[in-house]
Amino acid sequence: MHEVRPALMFSIATKGFGSKNVYSGEGRSQELLWRTGDANLCFISGEGGLNVNLSRNLSLDILSIVIPQQFIENLVEYNAEVFDSLSVFTHCHDNTHVFLNENQPMERAVIRTANDIGQAHLMGRNAYRYMESKIVDCFSGFLDPDSLLPGSGYYSLLMRDKMHDARDLILSRYQDMPSLRELAVMVGTNECTLKKAFKQEFGTTVFQYLFDYRMDLAVRYLLDTHLPIAEIGMKLGYDYPSHFCTAFKRKYGMSPVEYRARMR
Repeated sequence: MHEVRPALMFSIATKGFGSKNVYSGEGRSQELLWRTGDANLCFISGEGGLNVNLSRNLSLDILSIVIPQQFIENLVEYNAEVFDSLSVFTHCHDNTHVFLNENQPMERAVIRTANDIGQAHLMGRNAYRYMESKIVDCFSGFLDPDSLLPGSGYYSLLMRDKMHDARDLILSRYQDMPSLRELAVMVGTNECTLKKAFKQEFGTTVFQYLFDYRMDLAVRYLLDTHLPIAEIGMKLGYDYPSHFCTAFKRKYGMSPVEYRARMR
């Protein structure tokens, strides 16, 4: 129960399993089963609220975010493409409305974001903005989990999650990285979206990221080991020592031999 009316309540199960009844002042009720990662919305303007029922030996942690009607209007104004579906509630004065008849499972990125909200107090003077940004992330991941929004400067948490998966694949297969098309398929997107989203998330292209990572490893091998230059190149995925030396010189302005001698 909460006193803010009218308002939208976003709830996400961050841990456990149980059931939760949604009921209104008119006696209507609906039971929903909740598992970790499930989320839902309900709009409350009159009497009513949410009730959590747990069987013995079950536990359920639910984070509920109560959003006043004015803030809903701000969200719609902030990004209409993502939040326009909330506009129906900006001038609604009926009793409780359940936004979805069934819970919607969230990607792990949304769950992490929900848990981050509890750490907002650690941000000091930036706590309010930090919490606000996390709430926006949660809502966007709930309402529009699949799309990359061109030109908006904002894309879904699901897509961000995929880009981190792509980065992990690059780091684990840096010696022989898959093609962009293969990499896109492996993380569940297409090549065009992969290129745009990866650059938006990490500030560089896939291949530049791979190049920089290889060169960072090259420096470690040069300074921390006595391996021959040719062997270092092979470890980094270069079949020919000359190719490795050319790449290294492009990055650091000197050959691997010169770099090793100077830095040591």
